[in-house]
Amino acid sequence: MVDRFSFMLVVFLMAIGLLASYSLPAYLEFNKDMGQYHFVIRFALFSMIGMSLMFVLSSLNPKKWFDIIWRFLLYGSFLALIIMQIPAFSFMVPDINGAKRWISLGFIHIAPVEFLKIGLLGFLASNLSKIAEFEDRLKNIKKELEIIIPFFIALLIASYFTLFRQSDLGQTMIIWFVFIIMWLVIGANTRVFLGVITAGIIAFFFLIFQESYRLARFLGWLYSVVPSFILPNGTTTTNFDSYRQVDEAIDAIHHGGLFGTFLGNGIIKLGFFSDVQTDFVLAGLGEEIGAVGLILIIGLFFLLIRRLLRLAKLSDNLKYKLFIIGMALIIGGQLIMNSFGEVGIIPIKGITVPFLSYGGSSLISLSIGMGMVLMLSKRSSL
Repeated sequence: MVDRFSFMLVVFLMAIGLLASYSLPAYLEFNKDMGQYHFVIRFALFSMIGMSLMFVLSSLNPKKWFDIIWRFLLYGSFLALIIMQIPAFSFMVPDINGAKRWISLGFIHIAPVEFLKIGLLGFLASNLSKIAEFEDRLKNIKKELEIIIPFFIALLIASYFTLFRQSDLGQTMIIWFVFIIMWLVIGANTRVFLGVITAGIIAFFFLIFQESYRLARFLGWLYSVVPSFILPNGTTTTNFDSYRQVDEAIDAIHHGGLFGTFLGNGIIKLGFFSDVQTDFVLAGLGEEIGAVGLILIIGLFFLLIRRLLRLAKLSDNLKYKLFIIGMALIIGGQLIMNSFGEVGIIPIKGITVPFLSYGGSSLISLSIGMGMVLMLSKRSSL
C-alpha cells in the first residue's frame, strides 16, 4: 500500500507554501504591477502539477518504471544543460538576478539542475547498490578506488555544469553530500573516505576564493560571527552588503516573536528583500506566524524525514532503500542549508526550502522524487 502519511505531509507543506506565496510577495507584486495573485496562482498551479505527478507515479510498478524515470530525468537534464551552453540557444537562457540557471519557454522557466538532482539520485542508488556486494573492496584501497572513481567522474561532470557553468555552489554541495552519505551507508574504505573528505574541504575553500562574490559572502559571514575579524588588507568593516539580508531576516524573526504578527502584517516583505518568497521564506513566515509557527513547520519536516528513513529501513531492496534515504537527505539538507544560512550560522547558499519556497522547478522535481518514493513505499511494510 502507498504511504499516504508521507503524501499528506507533503501536501501540508505545500499548503503552507501557498500561504507564503500569497502573503510574502505583496510588495513585489504591487511594485512591479504584477497583480495581487501573481505568485499564489502560479504556486497553486505548480502544487497541483506536483500532487498529480505524485499520485500518478505512486500507482506505477517500480520494477518496470523506476529505472526508466531516473534515466529520463538524468539524461534529459544533461541534454538541457548542454543546450544552455550553445550560443545559438542563448535567447532561451535569461539572466535572472545575475544567474543563468533557467531555460525560458515563454510562459515558464525551467531549472534543469533541480531535475538533475533526482536523476543523479536514481543513478547513485542503482549503481551503488550493485557494488555493495563487493566486501573485499573495504580491505583493498586500490579495489575501492577502482570501484568508486567512476562515481567521482560522473559527479564531477555534473559539478561542471552546476558549479562552473551556473555558479550554483549550493546545489553542488547537496549532490556531493547525498553521495557521501550513501557511500557510507553501503560501507566505505576508511582511508579512501577520509582522503575524499579532506580533498572536499580543500576544494570548498578553493572554490570560495575562486569567485569574488563567494569570497564576499564568506567574509561577510565570518565577520558576522566574529565582529573583530581582520580583513586581509589589515582593515575592518561592517559594510557587508551580502549579509544585510541576514540581519534583516534575524530582525524579522525577532519582530515576529512567539506568535507572529499574523499573515499579511509582516514588515520584512516591504522592500527589504527582492524575493522573500524564495530564499528567505522562513524569515518571512517567522515574522508573520512567529516562533511557534516555525517550530510546527520544522516539526512537519522532521516527521517527513523520519517517515522516509523508516520506509528505507523496512525496504528489502538496497537500490530502493538508497533512493529513499537520498530523498530524505535532499529534503533535510536543503532545509538545513537554507535555515542556517538565513540566520547566519553558515554562509548563504541561495537554496530553496523544499515545498515552501516559490519556484516551479524545485516544487515539481521534488514532487517527482516523492512520487518515486511513494511508488517504492508499496514494497515496504509499514
